[in-house]
Amino acid sequence: MTASRAFLVLVVGAVVGAVVGAVVGCGPAASVGSGPRPDSRSLQYDEIKQAAIGGTAYEIISRLRPAFLVSRGQTTVSSGQAAASYPNIYVDGIPYGDITTLRNIDGNQIAEVRMYQAWEAQTKFGMGNSGGVIAITTHR
Repeated sequence: MTASRAFLVLVVGAVVGAVVGAVVGCGPAASVGSGPRPDSRSLQYDEIKQAAIGGTAYEIISRLRPAFLVSRGQTTVSSGQAAASYPNIYVDGIPYGDITTLRNIDGNQIAEVRMYQAWEAQTKFGMGNSGGVIAITTHR
């Protein structure tokens, strides 16, 4: 019984300490030199320019947001074969092709790249985007 009381006092002390620390502002310190974290679902012109990668859209995305280029898993079984679902590519709101077409887009023309998950892509771009959409906005 004494051990359980000691444990209870320890837990209550930890909770009170956390609440007091949050109220007083004694939370964890931000790391030095850290700016705002980039959005994991978009890639802006400033970040592309700062990285100084150049090349095609595929090269830029594979270096800065490699998760965009990953299959979202099996979506259907037709003709006895499983179909992997990669994101479709849209440029300035117009369907452009599959993921391989990123190699045809000049990286200097990119203003923004945004990854839409399947449910967002189906809502915004319509059916047939079960792997999501990589939407590229160019400088116009």
